[in-house]
Order: sequence, then structure tokens, then C-alpha cells
Amino acid sequence: RGGSFCTMASTRHLLTITLTSISCVCFADHHPHSGVLRPYVNGPMDIPLNANERKRLTSGHLVTRMNKEKTAGVAIQDVDAPVSIVLHQIADTQSYTGKVPGLLASDVYATKSLRDGATEVKARLVLELAFGYKLEYYSKHVFSPRNRCLTWTLDYDRKSDLYDSVGYWRVDAIAGEPARCRVFYSTSSLVRGLPGFVMDLVTAQALKSSTAWVKKHSELAAGASSGRGNTAPAPAPSCKNGSSKLIDLLTWSKLPGLLLLTVALCIYCTSPTAVNIYY
Repeated sequence: RGGSFCTMASTRHLLTITLTSISCVCFADHHPHSGVLRPYVNGPMDIPLNANERKRLTSGHLVTRMNKEKTAGVAIQDVDAPVSIVLHQIADTQSYTGKVPGLLASDVYATKSLRDGATEVKARLVLELAFGYKLEYYSKHVFSPRNRCLTWTLDYDRKSDLYDSVGYWRVDAIAGEPARCRVFYSTSSLVRGLPGFVMDLVTAQALKSSTAWVKKHSELAAGASSGRGNTAPAPAPSCKNGSSKLIDLLTWSKLPGLLLLTVALCIYCTSPTAVNIYY
């Protein structure tokens, strides 16, 4: 009888382990939450510009400032390309690879038309970090041609290396200048375990490079469509005069190589910290 009891107990224990393992497999592909950061509204962003900021934009400089709610930074950049060309660059998720610095993959796995004329696109994105480390996450974009706006969150039905991410693009026409437009960009992400002082460094440089790839490729496309050929666009702001990868931001700041490895490893820790990720 004692042997039977032990056998039954062992069976129950084995059953518990088996059911737990099955449960883990079933939910392994789901994100641990359905959204921590507040998503952006797909529509105009209330960012009043003063005379000095408008002058800087007109002269080709990037303007950065906080949004009205003081919750996130916003990058504003004038681009020498029509609204339609810039919107195409932003909305063409499948073509991000080769344009967004450090982006190794941009694989669209779902597309859906929404009732208001917007399009929802879900994509797997992979960013290259340091020493072979990569950041993989699943993003849901909602592009509204009517609002000239694209917003995104994570696709919470799939598990991402980012703890959370939300973002916003909008393109406005410039009165009297059909060949130019004004781009607004804002984003916020949570990454597990990134040290606070590194977060401050990355965030400080974030908005300086956020619109660089859109400006560059939009102006190249505008030059090609107007028959100007591959006219070089105006230099776009960046960290290492080019890249917005996390590793390039840190390299630009001359941080030790050991710190780079630490940052890459911290991505896989458990305490989420706010930082900007760009695409």
C-alpha cells in the first residue's frame, strides 16, 4: 500500500510538471502584458512653434522639444520632399531594412485594412546591438493616409525583447512649398535592465537622429522622381554623423568596450527602463 501511495504521489507530481510545461509552451509567444506605455493618438500633435524654432526649421536644422503633456520628446524636421514621398518612406515597413541604421530585418507578417481607411501592419523587427547581440520585437503599425500619420505599439500577441514601445510619425505640408514638408516624430520604449546613466545618454541623443533616415531617403526619392538623379540630400543629424543604433550611440560617446557588453547583456534582465528605440 505504501508503494502504491508513493507511485500515486509521483504520478500526481509528474502530472503537475507536465501540465505546467504545457502551459508555458502555450503562452511562451505572448507578451507578458497588453501595454504599459500610453499609445499615441493617430492624428495631429499639438506642438506650437515659436519664431526661433520656425526659423531653425526653415534653415534646415532639427528642432527637439517636449510634447504638450511633458511626457515624451518630439523631433521636428523639414524635409525637401513632398508629403506623399515622405509618407511612403514611413509607411513602407517592408523596406525599412537597408534604410534604418542597424535594422537587420523588417518582416511583415500581417496586413489589415481598417474601417476609417487606415492600414494596420504587423512586422517582426530585428536590431543589431553590440558583440553579436540582437534585439527582436514585434510591432503593430497603424497608418492613416487621411491623417498623414503613423502610430505604433508592440504586437502584444507575440513576445518581444522590448518590454514596451509606442511611437508616432506625422507629415504636414508647408504652406506655399509643395516640394517640402514638415515631419514630426516621437517615441518611447521600455527596455529591461538598461542602467539609468546609460539610458540618460541614449535619450539625450535620441531625437537628434530619429528623422535622419526618413529625411535622407525621402530627399533621394524626390530627386529621382523630379529628374535630378541621385542628388545628395542635405546632411541629416545623427550621433556618429549617421547611425541611430544603440551601439553607435555608445561608441560615439567613447564609453569603454566593457560597458557596451554590459548594456547588451542588460537587455535580457528583468527591470524595465525607459529608453528610445528608433525606426
